This record gives sequence, C-alpha cells and structure tokens, in this order.
Amino acid sequence: MLRPWCWFAASLALLGGTAPAGAATLLLRQVTATIHADGRVQEQVRMRVRIDGTADAEEWSDHVVYLDENRKLDSLEVRVQSAGKAEPSAKGVSYDWMEVPASYEVHSSARYRVASLPPLGAGDVVFIEQGVTARPYFPAETIALTLGETTERLEVKVQGAAGLRWHLTGTREGLTVEEIAGGLRISAQGLPAEAQTAGAPAEVSEGPVLHYAWGSARDWDGVGRWYRELAASVPLAEPPVTAQAVTVVGAATGRREKALALTRFVRDGVRYVAVEVGIGGYRPYSPRQTLEQKWGDCKGKSYLLIDLLRAVGISAWPVLVRAATDSTTPDAFASPIGFNHMIVAIEAEGVAAPGEPVAEGLLFVDPTLDHGELAWLHPSVKGQPALVVKGEGSRLVRIPLDPQAESQRLRLALSVAEDRAARGGAGVEIRGADASQILSLALSAPPERLDAALRGAFLALLPGATVGTVSWSALDGAIPAISLSASVTLPQLLAPDGSGFSFLLPASGAFPEPKDLEGRTLPILLEPGVREVLWSLNLPAGPCSVSAEPVEIGNALGSFRQTVNVNDEGRLVRVTRRTEVLARRAEVADLTALKELALTERRTAKRRIRVACAQP
Repeated sequence: MLRPWCWFAASLALLGGTAPAGAATLLLRQVTATIHADGRVQEQVRMRVRIDGTADAEEWSDHVVYLDENRKLDSLEVRVQSAGKAEPSAKGVSYDWMEVPASYEVHSSARYRVASLPPLGAGDVVFIEQGVTARPYFPAETIALTLGETTERLEVKVQGAAGLRWHLTGTREGLTVEEIAGGLRISAQGLPAEAQTAGAPAEVSEGPVLHYAWGSARDWDGVGRWYRELAASVPLAEPPVTAQAVTVVGAATGRREKALALTRFVRDGVRYVAVEVGIGGYRPYSPRQTLEQKWGDCKGKSYLLIDLLRAVGISAWPVLVRAATDSTTPDAFASPIGFNHMIVAIEAEGVAAPGEPVAEGLLFVDPTLDHGELAWLHPSVKGQPALVVKGEGSRLVRIPLDPQAESQRLRLALSVAEDRAARGGAGVEIRGADASQILSLALSAPPERLDAALRGAFLALLPGATVGTVSWSALDGAIPAISLSASVTLPQLLAPDGSGFSFLLPASGAFPEPKDLEGRTLPILLEPGVREVLWSLNLPAGPCSVSAEPVEIGNALGSFRQTVNVNDEGRLVRVTRRTEVLARRAEVADLTALKELALTERRTAKRRIRVACAQP
C-alpha cells in the first residue's frame, strides 16, 4: 500500500468544489470560469440537486468547498426547497470551517468551507450558488464535468483567455463541445449517472474532466521552464552541502558507489515531512536547509540529493511525476496539475546496473523511500509519464515497468493425514511494495498490528487455512524483501475420488474475474508482478499417479502456467503455478487477451487435480 506523498499545491482541486457521489439528480449544473489578465480565475457555480431517496439525503447532507492560500471563497449560498413548497429557504443551513491536514503534514493551507443542510427528504431540491477566486501558480485548471449523478442539464464555460488550450479525459459521449472567442463551452442534457466502473482508472471512473490552460507554456518544455524559473531562487552548491557530499562518499571513487552512498544518506538521514504553505507546495526548501533541519518533503529531499550528486560530479535533475496506482497524467496535455510527487533522474552512465529503472539514458531514484536501493521504485510511479526538468530542454519520459520487482513466492511442504487434512510448513518470500510496508510496520507499529499483517499475508494466499506462529526476517538485496514462515493446516484438502484422491488449489487472484470482463467497455487496472506457488504434498498412500496436463498461456499482458507431477515413488505430488502480470492497465482493445488469461487461470483453479493410487 502506498503511503501519502508530497502533494503539489491545489493539484487536484476541481472547479465547483466537491460533491459526494450518490444517485440524486442534478437538475442544473452551471460552471463559469473567467480568466483575467492578472492570472486570476473566477469560478461561478450554480447547482440544483433533487433528492431522490434516503441514501441521496445522507450523501448531500453537507456541501464542501475546497480552498487554500490561492483559492478564496467569494460567496456561498445554500438553500433547500422542500417537496411541495414553492420557494427555497436558507432556514436550517449552517456554515463552518474545517481544516484537515493529512497525517504526514506538519501544516497545510488547505481549508474547507462546509454548508450543513437540514434533514432532507425525497423530492427536496438543494440550491447551491458559490463563487471562488483562484490564483494558480501555473496557468491551468480543471473542471469535473460530472459528479456521479444523473445530470439533466450541464453548462460549462471557460472565457477570457486568448490562445486557450484544452483537453478532455474520460468519455465525451453526450457532450457538446464548442470553441468560442477566448474560450470554450461544453453543454449536455440528460447525462446518465455513471455506469459501473469497478476496476477502471480514475480518469475513467470519475467521469469526464476538462483540463484547460493558457499562457506561453504550451508544451512540456514550457512546463519545465516554468518550474525552473519557479525554483531559480533556491540556492544550490552551498559549502555545507558540498562538504557533506565529500564526507558521505568518503574514499569511494566509482560513480555508482557515490550515488548509492548519497542516496542512502538522504533516505536514512533526512526524515520525510510535508509542510505545504502557498508556494511551498511547489518550490522546495534550499538543500542546505533540508540538510540542517534533517527533514523535508519530496521536493526538499529530491533537491538535496541532486545537490549532493552534482557536488561529486554526477549529473542529476528533478522529476515531476504522479504517484498513483489508479490514475495517470494525461501525457497529451502539458500541465503540472496531474503531478503530485518529485523524484530524481540521474545520468545513468556509470551509475545504473542492468535491470534498474532506466529510460532514455536516465536512472530514476526516489529519495523518499524507506527501503531498497537504486534498483527499486514504488509501483505507483512505474509506467507513469514523468517530466524531467532539464536546463537544456525538459521532456516527458515514461518510467519503465518492472513486474519482476513485485513478487510473492509461496512454498508449501505438507503431509496429508488419514483425515484428509494437510499439515506442514509454509514459507513465502515477498519482494517490493508489500515487503516495504511490512518492514515499515516492524519499525513503528505495535507487535499485534505487525502480527496481524503477517497472518494476513498468509491467509490471502491460503484462504481457509489455520496458521500457526509466524516468524519473519528481512532479506538482503536491492529490492525490499522479507521471508515469512509458519506451520499451516488446510482441513480436508483431499477428497476421495475413485481409487485415489482429488483436490483444488486456490487461484492467485492476479487477473480480474472473467465475469467482470463480460461486455466491458472500459479499461481495467492491473497490478504488475509475479505470483508463484509450489505445493509439495506427501500422500497417505501410494504409489500414485496424476494425469493432469501442463497448462500454459501468455500474451503481452501476462502469463499463467501450471505443471503437476508425482515423484518419490509415487508418494509426493508437486504442483507449480506461476502467474505474471506485465501491464498497469488493459485497454478496451486488450480485454479479449486479458479474458483469455483470466479464464485459463480460473478454469485451472476450478479443475480438480486427480491422483490415482494403487490398491493396498
């Protein structure tokens, strides 16, 4: 699981505030964004929401508007027209402020204006009118075009900017898009509530979103220039930082050894803490300040590592990226709004080793990670487009995937007793993000929470098993890895079958359920990685034989294979399964290939393995 990252200021704020998803009906939603010459954006929102049931009433009991140092509330009025009444009323509506910094933030400028409504009933209509003035640091904003409800009438207009550029993520179905002088108009009538989007990327499941921008930065190099100018006042190469770099590398002479030493120093010696105040959401503290205070956010830690590397002659640059497993940055539209994290790109020559995350001559390193070496990045950034901010020309580079780095390998040595229960030992080696999470728990969590996590890891692989005391150890290597072991019992694993036995083994769950792919018209998210299981079953009688044929299938999305054999004079059955997922998501055009993988794995898991044994 991904821990919270360093969010760039207002990167996800959507025009029109926030609204809960439910099944009410938006009778009207109007959003007008007016761009002024001084860079201000005035947002005017009008909504009429009809409550259709009890669940809707609960979902719409509060209206929340996101604000921060650069988003100020101009006006907010909420009224309710009760069913059968002629006019809406503000009676019973109360207003309050809410500040909820994330657990990893010492301070945040994010604030929420909350309008709490009186009890609502079916047929009531909520009237919302609000105005917000935003001063974005980069000339770009977003508007969510749907809120998950049926929308009878939608009107969105952006105006006031010559040379406006825009991009829509999600479906355009039902939308009318018109370019107007200095802006854009989007309208729709009768938009249905969002269909079932289980497993879909956020840019699809959250409905269409309008991204728009204006000004001179019109491509990714322009976005890079904007960030370089923003960070130009950050002092670099100050004597304390240079001296620290020399001290850390010591007698090391190789570029790789120096890079490793400096990365370890920043990861281990500088604590991750987020402090987002205004421009601090974008601009880093100076490397010297981060070094001396021994804490910093992702920008502070990244700039410190860059400064240390440059001090010993290794070229490195900041990288803006989106850290998320369920969404990505629209690479067709140049804007920093989609990014929420900063890492580092290092000139790979002389530093990178085979198998490490290298693309276009750059090695990508995340100095905020608690575990692992240069070979490992968290899966939330793998496969993501990332903006490398370079003086000679910034460019978008896709960080490579590495499915082999995220793996679970289970080994079982079980003996089957006369009661058909299988008992014995189990061991699992976990590499990657799951291992990193458990290692972090071991450092900070109460023992009972760590024990629950370790047991959960076994039960996820062996549902229905009884798991004894779990022991564990960290494994050496460039990728976070742990080894777990425990005694396990699987009750009545074997069932009588003619002159022998038969049994079922659980599926890995790496691929979606085939039924979830039937008639699907949306992409689906996947988790790249490897899952491998080796079952060794000592039988209560013998000699025995199996007739199971090997199963193997593979395509660009992944692979699955199973082999079954008997040895040790017919008393030991070995079943090996290996599932590999190679992509972050499957597009609609890929769903047939994905279904082939999913069906093969599920059918194999549902097919009993039959063991024929000689009569005593």
